[in-house]
Amino acid sequence: MSARLTLPRRALLAAGGAACLRPGDATGQVPYPGQRPVSLVIPYAPGGIPDVFGNAIIRGLGQRLGGTFVMDHKPG
Repeated sequence: MSARLTLPRRALLAAGGAACLRPGDATGQVPYPGQRPVSLVIPYAPGGIPDVFGNAIIRGLGQRLGGTFVMDHKPG
């Protein structure tokens, strides 16, 4: 009897090992976005086209997800 594993056995062992590594459900977490505001980082100075698009995105996210979103301008 050979000490080598055949390909189907290797695949079965790999799948079994991967199934054991599956993380469990996270309990006790606050639903997203939670109580804290979520920051959208804009890498440009305020007042330009990215600022207009950022405002539109934040408005849509706030309505859709029901949380508070703020823009954080960090030029440079």
